Amino acid sequence: MGKLKGVAAGALGGLMGAALMGPVHMMGAKALRQRPPRGEDATEKVAKVIATSVTGRRLKRSQRKRGGQIVHFAFGASVGALYGLLATIFPIVTTGAGAAFGAGVYLGAHAIVTPALGLAPSPAKNGFAQESVEFASHLVYGLVADGTRRVLGAAK
Repeated sequence: MGKLKGVAAGALGGLMGAALMGPVHMMGAKALRQRPPRGEDATEKVAKVIATSVTGRRLKRSQRKRGGQIVHFAFGASVGALYGLLATIFPIVTTGAGAAFGAGVYLGAHAIVTPALGLAPSPAKNGFAQESVEFASHLVYGLVADGTRRVLGAAK
């Protein structure tokens, strides 16, 4: 299987996985009776920085949510594309049908990088209940990304 097909299938899988993270997160939070977080989330903060850097203008409050969604989907597709490429070169990365990939994205992006950049509190501050929902949504991301990649014929 070609690398380009792996990248494309991974990007589409990452996009689909990112799309399902929100509903999974909402269902998990509702089941655990969690309150919605207050203020901007990390993706909205990134969207503000990008918009200001590119356009020289700040996002209006009404634009921040949509900007955050764009960042979320772009990140999901980009990381999925990288996964698709790596899967064509090193098939071992697909171990666990994408679950290990999702756990890696949780650990790398959510638990380490996002707090290190000051975009969100660390998992230790959020507590087990909130982080279990975060972790589950990232597992879903990985499973959907890999499943999509396989359905598209990127796994041989």
